[in-house]
Amino acid sequence: RDCDLDQAADMAESIRRRIENSIFSESGVVLSYHVSIGVAALEPDETVSSALMRAAKALYRAKEVGRNRVFVA
Repeated sequence: RDCDLDQAADMAESIRRRIENSIFSESGVVLSYHVSIGVAALEPDETVSSALMRAAKALYRAKEVGRNRVFVA
């Protein structure tokens, strides 16, 4: 879906919250999940590979500071 960086970050945060608030059960064991997400927008004249690398770096930053968060490149 085409969107700007703020919209992408909002969608990522919505996904993160849904996962965080979901409770799963397997064989009577309650499981909870968390997710970290890195978000980047494709800049003019940028390659997709470069944008994905920036998103990956944002993801690693999210994990470094405690996980379960959205970081924007």
